[in-house]
Amino acid sequence: MIQIKSYMSKDNDNNKSVSFGKIMLASGVGFLIVSILIGLFKLLMLLGVVGSMSGNDTVKLQNDSFLKIDLTQAYSERTPSELMSWMEQGTGFNDMLRSISRAADDSRIKGIYLYMGSSYSLSWGKSEELRQALTRFCDSGKPVFAYADGYSQKAYFLATVADSIYMNPSGIV
Repeated sequence: MIQIKSYMSKDNDNNKSVSFGKIMLASGVGFLIVSILIGLFKLLMLLGVVGSMSGNDTVKLQNDSFLKIDLTQAYSERTPSELMSWMEQGTGFNDMLRSISRAADDSRIKGIYLYMGSSYSLSWGKSEELRQALTRFCDSGKPVFAYADGYSQKAYFLATVADSIYMNPSGIV
């Protein structure tokens, strides 16, 4: 019986040695495959970001157009940089003011339409700056129209620069 035990123990050592080698090889190959897949995923993400930055988002402006300014969304001070544009969407407040200034001199722009909807998100400071830009726009002789479902104090302050103020019949001031 002793010989059988020693024979069995030698066989178990060989099996352990082979099993350990197979496991190490399988782990190494698995690690290599996962590393390649992660690298390909990162490369595809980088190509997607670069591809989205090179998009052509030009708008063809026609004669007798109105510049619509949607004031229901929040505006950051500046438009996000090209690198961060995939994370942050929208137009910056400075670009909005610049567009109003350009619209005053553009013969294709007939006027401005202020849309305030049911929520007006600008602060008092931004409201004052926007009102001053709209006043300069009005000096060009072009009309400004304002519409809201209801006017808060800030929204009405801004709307008073408009030639015509419109409101939903069930709205409140």
